[in-house]
Order: sequence, then structure tokens, then C-alpha cells
Amino acid sequence: MIMIIVPEQWATVSVHNSTGENALNNTDYTLTCTVTPTEGMTLPVTVEWVGPDGGVVASQGNVMVGEVEVQGTVSTLSLSFSPVFSSDGGSYTCRAAIAVPWMNNQQLQLSTTVHMPVTSERLLDSRISCSNFYSFLFYSI
Repeated sequence: MIMIIVPEQWATVSVHNSTGENALNNTDYTLTCTVTPTEGMTLPVTVEWVGPDGGVVASQGNVMVGEVEVQGTVSTLSLSFSPVFSSDGGSYTCRAAIAVPWMNNQQLQLSTTVHMPVTSERLLDSRISCSNFYSFLFYSI
């Protein structure tokens, strides 16, 4: 699991996979993004997946983007491959925007990127690798 702490601890974004291992070609595989705002922050305005091509991922073919699920102040969004193919491998980014109440609801945008290799066999030391970084941008709504 990856956990990114945004400056001043406004929120955490974590991504985990369904198996804890690398994606195995021609099997089902799911990435789940969890966004947890800290106390006093609002629920995310948006949560979305960005694919290896830089575009927002939409459900089509073997790829399904779930609905944002909210439990209390925690939002989750899944990205499922049924099945996953070698061509699905690459870097996927979970991107969220949170409104900052004491800054006239300007939005803080944060993201976490994971690299998902797809292999033809289980490898002992080939879990998803992660780029632990965040980005944030304030803009008026």
C-alpha cells in the first residue's frame, strides 16, 4: 500500500491491489484508490483514474471503473480489469480534488501514481511499483 501525506496533512491517498502481487496476464485484477480527508476537510469533489496514455480512464471492454463509494469521510474508487492483459500494463494515477473550506473552497488536487506490470507468471519479487509523490494545485471554482 502507498500512503501519501499532503502538506499540512489535509488528506491521504493510498492505492492497493486486489492480490498484493503483480498482475498476472489473463486473470482478474483490481486497483483501489482510497482518499481520506483529515478532520475539518470536506469529501473529495472528484476522484478519478488516469491511464498510461494520460487520459481519464473510462469503462470499456475488459476495463471497469467503479462508482465512487463513500463511507463516513473516506472515498474509494476501484479500477478493475476482467481479465487483465499485457497491453493493460503501465502507470495509473489516482487523482482527487478536495475543497479547502477556509480558503473559499479552493481545490487541492492530489494524486498517486502506481506502475502496474502485467506478467505471464507469478514472480517472487515483482509487486506493483509505486511513485510516491503528490501534486497539488490551487484554483478557484
